Amino acid sequence: MQGWRARKGVLASRGEVEGPRVAEADAALAFWAVHKRLTAAVEAGTMPAENVENVEKVLDQLAEVPPRS
Repeated sequence: MQGWRARKGVLASRGEVEGPRVAEADAALAFWAVHKRLTAAVEAGTMPAENVENVEKVLDQLAEVPPRS
């Protein structure tokens, strides 16, 4: 996730605050934020491990959704 933060920071430092590369970085950061929260929930025991497979399917589906303009 830090790689995507760094990439977005470099883009912003060069004045690129919109466009497909920024949208890609935003989508990746959103994906990893959700992944981190779900992983924490499983590790804390608030989400049963049996649900992990379903969560991975949902994350895969979300990864295929194009970013909003």
